[in-house]
Amino acid sequence: MADWTQGFKANRYGALQKALVRDVSYADCVDRGEQSWMVGYKWVPQSLAKFDTLVAEGKSCSGEACVLRCARYGCICISGACR
Repeated sequence: MADWTQGFKANRYGALQKALVRDVSYADCVDRGEQSWMVGYKWVPQSLAKFDTLVAEGKSCSGEACVLRCARYGCICISGACR
């Protein structure tokens, strides 16, 4: 279950939904990502950013150009844009 979600549209994949999950281990993140047919997934340990920070940064992803990753913890690189 996700603690926060946001929908967006990607040119390559169509309508997508970004979900942030509180208190998830690295192994659980990888398992969920691989088993749930996710386009992308990213694990951020609490030692780097608290969940409230992830949500705040996740709300402000504005499609900046990216290659593999985004500078903000709450964003993920999908089809060359931070979402």
